[in-house]
Amino acid sequence: MRHEIEKLIETNLDRRKSLAARLVIVRGGHRMIQEVFAKKLGVSTRMYQDFESGKRPLPADMLIEISDAFSIDLNWFLRGLEISDLEGCEEKVGKFVVDLLNYLRIEKQNIHPEGIAAIVSRWTTETRTGRTVSNETVHIWIDLLELSR
Repeated sequence: MRHEIEKLIETNLDRRKSLAARLVIVRGGHRMIQEVFAKKLGVSTRMYQDFESGKRPLPADMLIEISDAFSIDLNWFLRGLEISDLEGCEEKVGKFVVDLLNYLRIEKQNIHPEGIAAIVSRWTTETRTGRTVSNETVHIWIDLLELSR
């Protein structure tokens, strides 16, 4: 299982798409539609959609604003998951990765590697802080990532 995790983390992911995928997960975690989230950030819906699709980079001040407003770890938001984040929970994360990939295959859901990495990194971050992430929440993340493609 560790091999699968390392392969996922070490994949050469597009940074803008990776950040965009984590943005989708943040919005989904707060159960907001794009229009409401855009309004909270003070940008047009179209501009926000460009952020979420990775067409436009998020400005640094907006990254900090989102991190502060929604209590998101800025390091996770910017970087996602690192091998060092797995210390002590490799087996648990490995099982989650295998289950996630099996679910996506069975359900024929096509999520880009950056989206999968964003889901795994968010799940790992939440789990390491003692929070339980329900399957429903993961399914919402998947649906939102599929819609944002």
